[in-house]
Amino acid sequence: MKSLIVAGIDIKKNNACSINFIRTVNAFSLKYRGSVTSFVPDSGSARYPIALEGTVNNLRGFHLSKIPNSLNYFFNTPLIIYHALKNNFDIIYVRFSLLSVFSVVLLRLFTNALIVSEHHGWIYDELISMRCPRILASLFRKLQLWDIKAAHFSRVVISGLKEKCVEHGVEKNKIIVLQNGTSISDFSLQDKRVNDGTGVFVIGFLGNLVPWQGVHIAIQAGALVKEMGIPFKMKIFGSGPELKRLCDLSKSLGLLDTVEFVGEIESNTVPHALSTLDLALAPFVSERNSNIGLSPIKIRDYAAAGLAIISSDIKGISNYDWLMKVKPDEPQELADAIIHLYKKPELRTAFQNKARSFAEKNFDHDKILSSFIDELSEKRKNQIGKN
Repeated sequence: MKSLIVAGIDIKKNNACSINFIRTVNAFSLKYRGSVTSFVPDSGSARYPIALEGTVNNLRGFHLSKIPNSLNYFFNTPLIIYHALKNNFDIIYVRFSLLSVFSVVLLRLFTNALIVSEHHGWIYDELISMRCPRILASLFRKLQLWDIKAAHFSRVVISGLKEKCVEHGVEKNKIIVLQNGTSISDFSLQDKRVNDGTGVFVIGFLGNLVPWQGVHIAIQAGALVKEMGIPFKMKIFGSGPELKRLCDLSKSLGLLDTVEFVGEIESNTVPHALSTLDLALAPFVSERNSNIGLSPIKIRDYAAAGLAIISSDIKGISNYDWLMKVKPDEPQELADAIIHLYKKPELRTAFQNKARSFAEKNFDHDKILSSFIDELSEKRKNQIGKN
């Protein structure tokens, strides 16, 4: 099966979007070695955060650094259509972005490929959480729905997103729910953290610094933990638009010597970075997250690293019994949970072992994608049979 995997992302960014895209391309390549092509809007100068499989044909469009990723993708649409017509792909897999609907519609009209779109969230909630005007958020919600309706099938990562789409008129059988995963093998040889003798309890967060991640809740909880005299350090791995606000919040709460903003780290250093932690946090806020739920890659990375985890109790996480759940948006409840696990090392160990065991069985990205790709192959064969 000749396959084209397309995304309107900034591939230079070492974040979940880029890494998940490359892992998807590589998973297709493991199935269809030598028959997989990837495309991102990039001039060719980017250093990818993780390596593409050697058999992947890596096409690159053009990338203008001073415009949003969605516009870069839109301007590359004619190039995507050109390559699709030239190569006669069987499957074209498009990761949703604000303006990807135009390429999905054109690919559906002018190619015979099976068109699949991938969606990780409900764009309306995401834009509202970023204080986008409701009229614009509503417009982009319509574009997302048109994107889903124009494709032959859409993959979503959480059942709540499927429910939302069906509520807005999408046919239920057009949507496939498939959770996110991680590369379990990357964490298999990591060293467990050794007590450095200082007695300092190290907690941490890994991810993009955007409002819905709730890092401000973690910092507020840190101030409460400090008031209780607990010797701890908080490491924040990542960057994003909230960085300045979070730095200012740490300063205002007297945590400059406690909270360390490490910045964005290379993907291949994530296992080591997580091995420096005693406890990992996923303090998602209810806004944007509680409506459809989550399938967060950070939870998968934390679990693969064998860490004890405290997470907000959000749909998509609520059924996990191998981590500690707290009410979203409640710094005091998060602080109490941190203190509880600090005082109960045997409970942390139990959570660590359960998390790693669950990750090995359920979170391997290649295994998750393998059966899905087989399903797409069958759908493509059926499509050909009807033509």
